[in-house]
Amino acid sequence: MNRASLSVPFNIVEGFLRRRDGETGQFLRYSFASNGELKSAYYAANGRNYLTEDETRDLIALNESISKMLRRWLSTLDEGPSRGRRGPRTKGPGTDHGPGTDHGPRTDHGPGTDQAPRPKDKGPR
Repeated sequence: MNRASLSVPFNIVEGFLRRRDGETGQFLRYSFASNGELKSAYYAANGRNYLTEDETRDLIALNESISKMLRRWLSTLDEGPSRGRRGPRTKGPGTDHGPGTDHGPRTDHGPGTDQAPRPKDKGPR
């Protein structure tokens, strides 16, 4: 029970820190599975009279609440064909990559402009 209970938040953190929806989703699934193991451990502990019926009921309710949160978060991730890509962490409004143009990025310098490239830095003067 100790390992499964610690595995839930540790997998959430590890997935979040990966910063890619595909990897985050995988670790959320690991967390969801660990949470399921913990739920079955609660039933086993109750069956062995380590937990009262009230304690078991309360723990199962918390466990199911965590499962719902994990599923909701998982449903917000973009895990389409480009799994593992860097980009938005959720679907929905406000997650596009900004205004697009037909002629490349809007800059004063660099590729796609009619200006010559800047000279390279020659180091300290």
